[in-house]
Amino acid sequence: MGLKIDDREFRSLWERGDAIAVKSAIWALNRVGRRLRTRSVRGIARQTGIAQKAIRRRVRARPASRRRIRVSLVVYSRPVAAVHAGRVRQTRSGVTAAGRQLPGAFIIEAQHRMAPGRAVVKRKTRARLPLRTETLEIHKTAVEVVQKVIDRAGQQLWAVEFPRILSYNLKRSAGIG
Repeated sequence: MGLKIDDREFRSLWERGDAIAVKSAIWALNRVGRRLRTRSVRGIARQTGIAQKAIRRRVRARPASRRRIRVSLVVYSRPVAAVHAGRVRQTRSGVTAAGRQLPGAFIIEAQHRMAPGRAVVKRKTRARLPLRTETLEIHKTAVEVVQKVIDRAGQQLWAVEFPRILSYNLKRSAGIG
């Protein structure tokens, strides 16, 4: 999912080959990309109830460069382990993670020195082993939220950031301020 810009002023500077405009565009696009990523992560966390830290690992902003004058937000489809979702609690019927009930699941504490930590697991069969790690799917919701954020805020952020950074770079190259 990428941000599409409709800016005639930038196109005319680009066609003239103005190096300052190109540099400013790259800076502005990368800043807009970072802000869109932040807004997307917050929106996904609000909708799903999952901790932002777990979502931040799955939403990336691919930065612009001179070869690629475009910013993309990439949403990875890996599910979130229930133990990392936030607010994990053991209950009588199972586990509650990020406001979701996982009946029959339980929390284990790994004491091994090579892999310490916690996990939310559920038995695959009625036998004691094997165990399955419980996960929460967020990909569909994440894609919808990211697309909505890009559509709503992308153009507005670009309209604010590009002129500001272009002005800054023009003043800097002229030796003013």
